[in-house]
Amino acid sequence: MNKKQLKKIRRAKLLKKKQTISKNIISLDAKRANMKERLDFYSAPSDNQEFTDKIVSMNELKVLNQENEDLGYNRGLNWEVFSEEMIKGFKKMNAWVGGDLNTIPLTPMIYHEHTDGVPCEQHIRCRIFTDGILDGLYIDLPIERVKNLRTIAKHLEVA
Repeated sequence: MNKKQLKKIRRAKLLKKKQTISKNIISLDAKRANMKERLDFYSAPSDNQEFTDKIVSMNELKVLNQENEDLGYNRGLNWEVFSEEMIKGFKKMNAWVGGDLNTIPLTPMIYHEHTDGVPCEQHIRCRIFTDGILDGLYIDLPIERVKNLRTIAKHLEVA
């Protein structure tokens, strides 16, 4: 084979690769629509219970984290670091569609009644699940706020 033939073969392979990649890329609008459908499927309105699994968007979690800081609770997030890592992780999984639709499950764990060792109003410590992007995260939230969060849909609960 001469150089021209090799170049032609390489070009054909590159063109085929580009076409395959473009077929696999979904538009952001399509991803957002898909994520909205999934969110509607796996979440349900608040059940007004404290200890059922909850689901929040990144934007909702940001507001909850600010409330946590305002109340001076022990467990909260360094939002800048958390959001940066979560966005990177979602993008790595090709799942980032925006803070209003990317969701994070919360599991209420225990009642808690102290802030820096000082007794305070009772609140709930929730574990934050990030699909392996970050580990060991918790946030303290007021009981009423936890009760009012969307829940994981009953048809998805595991026995």
